[in-house]
Amino acid sequence: MTGASVPNTFHVELSAVDLERLHGYDDAMGRDLIDQLKDHADSQGYVFTGPVTVNFETADDLTTGRFRIRSRAEAQVTDNDQRTRTRSARAVLEVNGSRHPLRAPGLVVGRGTEADLRINDPGVSRQHVEFLVNGDEVEVVDLGSTNGMLVNGTKVGRAVLRDGSEVKIGRTTMTVRVDGEA
Repeated sequence: MTGASVPNTFHVELSAVDLERLHGYDDAMGRDLIDQLKDHADSQGYVFTGPVTVNFETADDLTTGRFRIRSRAEAQVTDNDQRTRTRSARAVLEVNGSRHPLRAPGLVVGRGTEADLRINDPGVSRQHVEFLVNGDEVEVVDLGSTNGMLVNGTKVGRAVLRDGSEVKIGRTTMTVRVDGEA
């Protein structure tokens, strides 16, 4: 039995004065908060969608002694494509801060072990989409997923992609980057 997925990226916002006071202790405090989050998740049966991170940031609208925490679920991404280390690519896929080459004939993205690029997101099907690469053209095709996909905010089954195109599956947004395009 798997538990409910919960956010794994946390941004602790503090006033500039409080952040300055925290300087030098922020790494230790971040590690301690991560340990406490993991302990709480274990006790509640929660599952993180990827590695847990805590970052401290300044928020101009907060006064001394006040704080705010923003959180979100960022799926863990695993690259199963053996071609990634053998050839350079003209196009890449950016997912949660990591870059993955897009090479012919294509790349299957999904939650299952058979996907070339695995995304641990409960809203992603085992084989959700395929990025097809043919020369200079990059296209994305929904592989009959349960939740579909959005390309630049519009639900479609297939789309030709340009530099900066965003493909969203589940809660995960992927950005296509193509060399040579504006």
